[in-house]
Amino acid sequence: MTNVLTRGLRESTVKGIDTEAAALGLSRNESLRRKLEGDSPEKLRLRRTSIGVAPGKIFADPEVMANAWR
Repeated sequence: MTNVLTRGLRESTVKGIDTEAAALGLSRNESLRRKLEGDSPEKLRLRRTSIGVAPGKIFADPEVMANAWR
């Protein structure tokens, strides 16, 4: 994994990055990595939800569909 050093950021910018990371419960490094790689919390949640679910099969399950309308 390659490291990246960013110089010349304003202190207010770094504070904003830290505030956003803290709100997500992440380190500065992890927050920036997710931003740069396009791993938003929503995208990660959707990816976790879809693991192990074959496309279309979940909708063929009568129990799943019945519970969806409750």
